Amino acid sequence: MMELNGVINFYKEKGQTSFKAVHQLKRILSVQKIGHTGTLDPLAQGDLPVCLGKATRTSMYIMDSTKEYLCTMKLGFETDTLDLEGNITRQSKTEIYDEKRIKNCLKTFIGDTMQIPPAYSAIKINGKKLYQYARNNQEIEIKARPVHIDQIILKNFDKDEISFLVTCEKGTYIRSLCRDIGYGLNSYGTMTELIRQKTGKFSIDNAHTLEDIIKHVESGTVNSIVENADDYMKLEVITLNEQERLDYLKGIKLPVAVKEGEYLIKDTSFFTLGIGVVSHEGMLKSKKRLF
Repeated sequence: MMELNGVINFYKEKGQTSFKAVHQLKRILSVQKIGHTGTLDPLAQGDLPVCLGKATRTSMYIMDSTKEYLCTMKLGFETDTLDLEGNITRQSKTEIYDEKRIKNCLKTFIGDTMQIPPAYSAIKINGKKLYQYARNNQEIEIKARPVHIDQIILKNFDKDEISFLVTCEKGTYIRSLCRDIGYGLNSYGTMTELIRQKTGKFSIDNAHTLEDIIKHVESGTVNSIVENADDYMKLEVITLNEQERLDYLKGIKLPVAVKEGEYLIKDTSFFTLGIGVVSHEGMLKSKKRLF
């Protein structure tokens, strides 16, 4: 099989599950290990960085990156899935809104807030995914979870339709945000379109479609679109000298003058050794090798 290690900035098309998209890529690229960095619903499209080979060990660090979405929603109804794939469960008459009222509502969601995830989501409760309970019509309490939204910018509104740009941290459900915006406007809200524009430093501006990737495979140029995962991880770097490198690889803890937390570990030739963790006592130990 082809030895590919790194990240491809993939553009997931609308109407396809993230799982199916990654499965197709695995077959096309002939790789053993592959994983995406954050599920996009079938209705959604856009940026979905995919890790290959040894870089799959870094997927959770890229997944933690800030994400930017362009979302469109409609007021006046709510579905069980909170998007157009579900059945309408609630309806209301929509009022006449002005720009100021909508902007004021959007502002209330900026910062640290609590959000109830959609009933149709992959969050597990008691070892079972929420959508499994929903499909079996089983009632279960879904508790609100903390989320952080950096900004929401109103892009357009027309009667019952609102479009906005949102920048948020991992764990934020845009479908739930649309529902809550609806409540904030004394109505119901449902997401109708979603485009993920950015995942950390990745952007749809240079994302590759499935067709584009196939062309690179056929022409033997696929390596040109595989990027170094290190460049997209939100981790500070600790550089080790030769003796420190040898000790680190043997599993010996090293004293370092940095704050507690996780770091990307490199040697003096800028070769990535892995991810290390520094204790509150200032001792560095290996957590995950990346070579």
